[in-house]
Amino acid sequence: MPQHPDIIPKSFFAARRYFRRDNRWLVFSFFLLAASLMWFINKLSHRYTANITINATLTNPRPNELITGSATLPLQLRVQSSGFNIARYNILSNKYLEVDLSYHRPQQTSTTNRYLLTNQIKNLIITGLGADFDLLSVEPDSLLFQVATVTAKKVPVKANLRISYAPQYQQYGKTMLQPDSVFIRGPLEVIEQIQEVNTELVTKNNLSSTLSGTVRVVPVDDIFISTENIYYSADIQRYTEESLQLPIGVRNLDEHADIELFPSVATVTLFVTTEEYNRLQSLPVKVWVDYHEVAASISGKLSLKVDSLPSYVLSTQTSPPFVDYIIKPKK
Repeated sequence: MPQHPDIIPKSFFAARRYFRRDNRWLVFSFFLLAASLMWFINKLSHRYTANITINATLTNPRPNELITGSATLPLQLRVQSSGFNIARYNILSNKYLEVDLSYHRPQQTSTTNRYLLTNQIKNLIITGLGADFDLLSVEPDSLLFQVATVTAKKVPVKANLRISYAPQYQQYGKTMLQPDSVFIRGPLEVIEQIQEVNTELVTKNNLSSTLSGTVRVVPVDDIFISTENIYYSADIQRYTEESLQLPIGVRNLDEHADIELFPSVATVTLFVTTEEYNRLQSLPVKVWVDYHEVAASISGKLSLKVDSLPSYVLSTQTSPPFVDYIIKPKK
């Protein structure tokens, strides 16, 4: 038998050497741990009553309805099972329950309010818990939720392009979209407010060639959009310009009045693609003012207008943009 000192060492390091020499405390600790584990296992084998929280997710409402707000509602279950099963369920189990409303029909209290008695889904809950659990009660006694009337319509897609051009380049024609419209579906009051859907922002700089690609549609809360991705194409072409000196005409002139313009001639600059420049020679261009604007004019000036031109004319510019005038009685 090992000899023990009569006096316990006072220093920490001496005490540590003392316990190393005497390993009886290790044996004691092992049996203490084993006894505690056996006690814990024995306790877990007993049956207990406990509360479990699960989340019921409502799916598949009526075809013309949409659940508004949260479709996931909490349920408090009072259950009985062994401690092992309760602990395992709390740690490992998926605490979501899918409730198919096409099978479990809810009741209607108004045009928008619905409720589903939890007693209607009792068997579904029991199946989700498993055979090791006894279901004692469910709270609340009903699941309350709201719905909105669903409708659908077709709306155009608007491209959200922020582009700049290299010198002497400009977009020719409109941006082409495929598809250029989509079907949207959702609550009636929301659908009525939507006249178009937008794409996400596309930013390109210093363009000198055709721009194309695919861009996502900006999602709208609670709205289903039939297409997520839109193909876009913008034709970028080099342009040239031609300046014309033209007399300014007057339209809608009162038969009892005459008008004198200052100046009476304007410079109209046409911006046209290089390929179409030769077609300008035969293009009739007219610049004019509208006499009807006289009554609304505060500044005493009239704005110059140019007749609609073919699509190959990218843009026009008039100089000056406004003219002064004097009205005289007609002789």
